[in-house]
Amino acid sequence: MAECFAALHEPGKAANHYRRALELEKDSLELCYGLAGALWESGRHSELSTLASRIERLHPDDPYADYYRALCLPPLGEGFEQTIPALQEQLRRHGPDPALMGALGREYLRADLPQLARGWLERTLKAGGGNEPVFRARIDAERRLGNAEREQAACAEYLARFPGNVQVRREYAELLFRRKDYARAAEQLEQLLPRQPRNHRLRRMLAASYRGSRRHAEAVLLFRDLLRENPASEELLEELAMAMAASGSQPSAVALVRKAAQAFPNRPGLHVLLGDCT
Repeated sequence: MAECFAALHEPGKAANHYRRALELEKDSLELCYGLAGALWESGRHSELSTLASRIERLHPDDPYADYYRALCLPPLGEGFEQTIPALQEQLRRHGPDPALMGALGREYLRADLPQLARGWLERTLKAGGGNEPVFRARIDAERRLGNAEREQAACAEYLARFPGNVQVRREYAELLFRRKDYARAAEQLEQLLPRQPRNHRLRRMLAASYRGSRRHAEAVLLFRDLLRENPASEELLEELAMAMAASGSQPSAVALVRKAAQAFPNRPGLHVLLGDCT
């Protein structure tokens, strides 16, 4: 039963069955390994570290006691000065193990060595070890290296596998917006806004993305809504006027700016904008 739950990617249930089985066969190395895998997948690192010590007591020469202990060091809060040598040592013993490589890549990132982190994270993915923390760490590595194109690709790949991560989707939308990829930025922002419908920053980015991708009618609607909430904003007024002019409503844009200039005669920027619209 434990193996079935492990195959179904339900490590918590698998761990429960392995625990019960170990109560009956306390010295079973095979059951210890099964429980270890389930604990690692379910993020129960403290219990896994304890299990590693149990494996070592039962089988002092077993090579996997130190393997699991090394994997547990980073999530249990050890500094990278200890974790990196421990993971390197296990890689020398066990070869290109995806779990070890992914952990080492993340630790290099924690040590602010993004170039080394990138290399180990890419090796992890090539070896089939692409779990969520590895894909997330690769985004961080590319960001620290200042490679916006690779960061964009890493974000897209992450979201293809883990679409529910709102934080990564927002970072991706902001990156696309900064790179003036307005059409794709709008796609991401449209997915974010239902979760935060009154978020001013997201709505303003979406309005600007609509304008940048020539969806002028939608830009007008959203800029008008934003300006209604903040009627003293010259920037929003300018964005709205330009979107209106681009959508073919230049007379309406001129009338809007002229009305604002009359209401705020001491704002020279409005008179400049009026000249731009006429």
